[in-house]
Amino acid sequence: MSSDSMKPKPMPTYADILVQLSRFTNYERVKDYRPGHDDLGTDRIELLLSLLGNPQKSLQAIHVAGTKGKGSTCMMAARLLAACGHRVGLYVSPHLQSLRERIQIHGAPITEELFTELAVRVIAAASEMEKDPKTDAPTFFEILTALAYLAFYETSVTACVIEVGMGGRLDATNVSSLGVIVSGISTISFDHEKILGDNLLSIAAEKAGILRRGVPVVLGHQEESVADFLEKRAKTYGCPSCRVGKEVTVSSNDESLTVPEAPQRITLTTLHGIYPDIGLPVLGDHQQQNAAMAFSLVEFFQTRTGNRPVRLPTVRAAWAGISLPGRMEIVSRKPFVLLDGAHNPASAWALADTISKRFAHETRAMVFAAASDKNIPLMLKILSPLFSTIVLTTIDSPRCMNLVDTEDLLASLAGPETRILTNPDPLKAFADARQAVGTRGLICCAGSLYLAGKLREMFRPFSVDLPDEKS
Repeated sequence: MSSDSMKPKPMPTYADILVQLSRFTNYERVKDYRPGHDDLGTDRIELLLSLLGNPQKSLQAIHVAGTKGKGSTCMMAARLLAACGHRVGLYVSPHLQSLRERIQIHGAPITEELFTELAVRVIAAASEMEKDPKTDAPTFFEILTALAYLAFYETSVTACVIEVGMGGRLDATNVSSLGVIVSGISTISFDHEKILGDNLLSIAAEKAGILRRGVPVVLGHQEESVADFLEKRAKTYGCPSCRVGKEVTVSSNDESLTVPEAPQRITLTTLHGIYPDIGLPVLGDHQQQNAAMAFSLVEFFQTRTGNRPVRLPTVRAAWAGISLPGRMEIVSRKPFVLLDGAHNPASAWALADTISKRFAHETRAMVFAAASDKNIPLMLKILSPLFSTIVLTTIDSPRCMNLVDTEDLLASLAGPETRILTNPDPLKAFADARQAVGTRGLICCAGSLYLAGKLREMFRPFSVDLPDEKS
């Protein structure tokens, strides 16, 4: 045996790991995905986690499902937990600019070094499953989820916030052995209908699959029929519950607020008290409801883990400097550039409402791209009246909408005064929009978090990360 063959293999680089991950099935990048019987469920990730020593069993987690606002709610909850003194793990999806954004430890994306070190172990376990004829290889999302749980265990977080990927009942995050302290279900609306169902109660049933016997649940603002369904399901499982708009309320102190960057000021009334004059420097009335939900989730978490209650100075300090990347995020002022990942009708309505209230610019342009399985006709019908110029572009995904078809659709929806342009390159599409508005107008980028991430790189570069690591 040669001396070279006895040398240990060099540790792969972060770039090597991204290549290795790309060979696993990634349903986020599958066009016209319709899951088969074996595609969804937690069997694969349960096995993967067992091969890694079941790190999830020692975690204390807030677990959040929903259609609208679950990502923002998770970010707000994580920020508040940190202000309460916890070392916090946050798992969200998708990412905007770097895969490492999905796994955050105490407010920062996981480092390349730790990601690489842990990914080697997770991929090795996944390869074992791949070789076994009795098991299927885990998916890209299942591997990332396992990596997140392992990272939180290895870095000794004292609280973690986990965002469901899609649905709830069969989602990879929903492993039975995860130490869930409190669950949350944010506002439910239409999205992923081909997978989750074509009516709100069917969708709600999938989201309610994260409920666990005796574990409290916080419900976001819901339509009454959905709220009734979820409250009955919670009662069946013996889950103490509260709902934003019922037991938990939020009121705004800024009814006439019209300045784009002025923070909202809200008063929260929860199960434990009244918390007045909290600054919330993010756009959108819907974020007030997300804040109420996040606060209630942390209240339950603190109570059930024996920690001290959330105090008013703590929440004021926690949210004073919060930002929500890609969620009605202002990244430039001359002209104003607003990045929003609105990708369903409910989010489009929220964006339209905010633009109408906060941005009194005479000249507005929108850069728009979306996945082909989204409700593009209704989103464009909601948003197009607000803009004098609309530039259609693409996202780096096999699921991207067809530009020609979307241009024809928009021409049938928009008024004759609306200027419609197309440019398959998002950066050049943005340049077209900038030329249309000059330095005193508004450019809004909407339709996809992938589009928001691509354009955000111009204004908020992600460190020195690889430009092509979008998975």
